[in-house]
Amino acid sequence: MAINRELSSKFSKSFQEKYNLGCLCYQKGNYAKSVDAFDDILSINSFCTEALANKALALEKLLRNQEARRCYDRLQQLLPDTAVKSPFSHKLTPLSSIPSSGGILRVIDDGDSLLLAIGDQIQGSVFKDPTAAIISPKLEPGAPGPVARSLFAIALLISASQTPSGSGLVLGLGCGAGPCMILANFPNIKLTVIDVNPDLIRLATHHFPLLQYYIDRGQLSIIEQDCIHFLENNKTPFDFIFFDLYNGSPECSPIFGSRYFVNLMCNTAPKIWGNIVGSLRQPHLHRILAAFDDTSSPIQTLFASNSELSWMKYSLNWHITTEKYDMPSNFIPFSELDGPVVRLVRQDFKTIQSMQISRSRAFDIAEEQNIQCTAYPDPVT
Repeated sequence: MAINRELSSKFSKSFQEKYNLGCLCYQKGNYAKSVDAFDDILSINSFCTEALANKALALEKLLRNQEARRCYDRLQQLLPDTAVKSPFSHKLTPLSSIPSSGGILRVIDDGDSLLLAIGDQIQGSVFKDPTAAIISPKLEPGAPGPVARSLFAIALLISASQTPSGSGLVLGLGCGAGPCMILANFPNIKLTVIDVNPDLIRLATHHFPLLQYYIDRGQLSIIEQDCIHFLENNKTPFDFIFFDLYNGSPECSPIFGSRYFVNLMCNTAPKIWGNIVGSLRQPHLHRILAAFDDTSSPIQTLFASNSELSWMKYSLNWHITTEKYDMPSNFIPFSELDGPVVRLVRQDFKTIQSMQISRSRAFDIAEEQNIQCTAYPDPVT
């Protein structure tokens, strides 16, 4: 481990000083203090991969192997195109596997969390500790709890915190990480989830029992239906819509980037949030943004799920919202809980807020990259 003087061009002087302190403590064998220094950095920017890698090394020296492994897992999440070398091997335990339209539908236990995937695409993951029993002692103690491992689910709390009560429509269930995060933090919200895949609904409600818990309490309903068909026939107004429509492919269907689809959502709710996988240097993200431009609810803000250095390099999750960013100062995710996983979520929540750009800035980037900025065509009727 060595002092990284290149960080001075990326971060503030105080940030650089804390980083150097962590390195010096490591070199002197004071590994606990080294971990503390890198934790200070990560509390400011939880996407700093340099601090995360060095924290993992210091944790190894302290034989805190489980924490070190989580750091390596986190590095791999933040560096998707890099093979992160970890001294800790994962034991992946498949729990269910069912053929599905987008690929094999699987539920996997990786030791720390439970994840649901279609093909190679992870639909969501939830930490096993804290367990679901913290929400209700009647739930199985070993069942995964309300804390999502997915950064895009954490980003969802940014929008939910600005609408802490009311009714929401969620298009796309995944493993249910997003809905459960919302309901655990905002008990005055009621959600209706639409998903077309009956096998996914069955696996999610079986392996992630908080979904059934919220259904039984009347806070959640799950409807098996095509989302466009639902929107075309729905007569019930909602306070907000969140759409996250992926079925194993790296990009969502073009129809979800059409003005027709966006107008259906605008006619259903005044506030729209979405999870879009894309890169600022590729057309897909920009074409979906363009579909909102000519509607009553244009996109105002985009939040990235990775550091600014990755925005042009990787295809990553973007949380988009038709609202202007106005974060309530008194909201703390899982305010009644504690522990390393909960603290990590709070750090990520804080960091993601700083990883935002305006719609106009995204448009400028598209022009700089000579990217086509027209919406996907409407479906043929």
